[in-house]
Amino acid sequence: MDIDSASSEQSIAITNSWNSLTFSESENQISRQIPELSSAKFQFSLWHDLKNSEIKGNQLKAPRIRIGPNEKDKPLYFGDDCDTDIESDHHELTGKEKTKHRDALESWEKAELASFGYQELQNGYQKKNLYRILAKLKSVKHLNLAHNQITNINSYSFPHCEYLNLNNNFIASFKCLPKVSKICYITLKDNDIMELDGLKALRSTSIEELYLNGNPVTFTAGYRQRVFSVLPNLKVLDGIYQLTTDTEPVEAMEAPKSCLIS
Repeated sequence: MDIDSASSEQSIAITNSWNSLTFSESENQISRQIPELSSAKFQFSLWHDLKNSEIKGNQLKAPRIRIGPNEKDKPLYFGDDCDTDIESDHHELTGKEKTKHRDALESWEKAELASFGYQELQNGYQKKNLYRILAKLKSVKHLNLAHNQITNINSYSFPHCEYLNLNNNFIASFKCLPKVSKICYITLKDNDIMELDGLKALRSTSIEELYLNGNPVTFTAGYRQRVFSVLPNLKVLDGIYQLTTDTEPVEAMEAPKSCLIS
């Protein structure tokens, strides 16, 4: 069989397969023809709870750190088709032995890149697990914590962090930021920062890029001039390189307390 014939037959096979899904079918009918991924039953599992798992946390690009539902609640998530064999895929470690196994596989102390975005941490017990992990990130250089409903992490220190992503959280002040002495890049888009109080804490760092798009503070008078006056090493603010107007003195924005009528 020549190459052209093989390609032609393959195209016909693909076309016939596509045509078997008629557009008159409902979404439910089509979805039933698509097999569920074999990994779906692990959607609420932490990787270190699985049998024979030897993957370190610092080897994962975006590890799942939120905890899954309790045993009694699993049928609510899996429905009537809950896989009864799912427990056989998990190890049976408990207590200190389980904690020791977890800590060894997480290996957060060695992680230089940690991405914990979209962890659905709306419940208190979920955030408790995140904060446990943050306390161990002493080597991290690139940290992504976007979309986690974080309000305050000023009690944490990331001494080697150069890049920090806190987009789409509930941070209301620069005073809520962690200690990041070697930071070069911070993005805080779509948070709740209303004023520049606490920004001076970054003055002694090497920060060159700062993104505050979507925060109320960006609408205040003299915003850019004020930020650049506080951070002399800053080169880029909200995606725009420093302009000549950004170095002009900030004029008094307060209304005069008295006026002279002649």
